[in-house]
Amino acid sequence: MKKYLRILLPLVAVISALVYAIPAMAATTAPVTVTQVFAYISISNSASTYTLNPDNSANGLVTQATTYYTNPLGSLTAPSATVTDAQCEWTMTNGSNIPIDLTANMSNFSGSGENSTNGSGTAGATAYAAWTYISGAALSAKVVMASSASSAMLSNMLVATTTKKWGMMFTTQSNAPASGGSSTATILVTATAH
Repeated sequence: MKKYLRILLPLVAVISALVYAIPAMAATTAPVTVTQVFAYISISNSASTYTLNPDNSANGLVTQATTYYTNPLGSLTAPSATVTDAQCEWTMTNGSNIPIDLTANMSNFSGSGENSTNGSGTAGATAYAAWTYISGAALSAKVVMASSASSAMLSNMLVATTTKKWGMMFTTQSNAPASGGSSTATILVTATAH
């Protein structure tokens, strides 16, 4: 047995020396996690329809050469010199993750009633005029809503995930209507990155 121990002990010593002599393996790779977050633009408006109603009654009839406001306090009531939230019909929400600029345009009217065209800020015989106004801004700073050219409604006034109250000032055409039916126009608000 001594003979075996003499052979076995040096063998164990050699194996142990070899195990400790093998260097530890160093890291040969290093992972890097890359994250991307896209700039995302999303807006919504609190109401998608509005009927001009000058006397807040059931008939809701408008007359020629008259200026109306989307003012909850009354369609014939102009907002104050500095517009307040209470004088604005709509709430625009910026659901984007970045600040945005907004433009607003309004189409010509069409339907069974008077089909007024957008006069780009000038009402006339067959043309209406429309402007946007913003809560917290001067009413005199209202912006013309043209039919197709981009009309700057807000510039960097909406920080991501906030809201802004706004309204419309609208002057009807100056001539007598040829029809008493209903006609509609569409306001298109467009958001772009600031």
